[in-house]
Amino acid sequence: MFSAGYHYAWGTSCCSTESDAGGDANSNWAVYEVKAEYCYESFTGTGSDYAGCQSFTRTGRTCQAWASQSPHAHAYGSHTTVMSNYCRNPDGARDTIWCFTTDSQVEWEYCDPQDCRPLGMASGNIASSQVSASATNTAECSTSTAALNSGQGWCGNNAAADWLQVDLLKTKKVGAIATQGHATRAEFVTTFQVQSSTDGSTWTTVNGQDGTTFAGNYDQSSVVTSSFAAAVEARYFRVITTTYSAANSLRLELYAC
Repeated sequence: MFSAGYHYAWGTSCCSTESDAGGDANSNWAVYEVKAEYCYESFTGTGSDYAGCQSFTRTGRTCQAWASQSPHAHAYGSHTTVMSNYCRNPDGARDTIWCFTTDSQVEWEYCDPQDCRPLGMASGNIASSQVSASATNTAECSTSTAALNSGQGWCGNNAAADWLQVDLLKTKKVGAIATQGHATRAEFVTTFQVQSSTDGSTWTTVNGQDGTTFAGNYDQSSVVTSSFAAAVEARYFRVITTTYSAANSLRLELYAC
């Protein structure tokens, strides 16, 4: 029987919050707690019903946020199906899902859906004790509130190379990260780097689709999802803030891909 308060989906949901309350590890049925955002990677036809989290084109270019008019001006910003910088086919007029790109020389490109699942920052499967930081600025910026869609967010000291770290307790394969700014303040990270480690001592810089610097957020509330160039197997993942607006405040989720 399907329980109230949960959504049952066939296959993998990229961005909805995974629940421990159900789901059979030996089947493709999974149970997801209903949260503010859902990302379903399957679609039909030309993809006008796509509601996934893919934010990169087939050639690896980063998608431009639909709310932005730079570098490419467009008329889709208020379309009911667009969200963040995720690929869509808003009016169904093109062959499949697509997005405007952040490359000023390439207006738009087609995308393919991704296959990722959240590791548990938002759901609480990753405990607050597994999250640490180089520094924390004020009581409203605790690492315990660093999860995606939390009511606050972590804030560093606005120092060079402040970092937020997640210990997954064992080695896992991670292929993407999603970020937000602070929930109650107009503060957010605009660029960041990611490092991984198997032992917490030796760190390796993770490559994204556009090099080692990831594009962060353009406001405090929107979710921006960034894929790694290749999935990384590690126990520890560290987000190093490099540039920010107002303060280096951050909420995040990691995805197994």
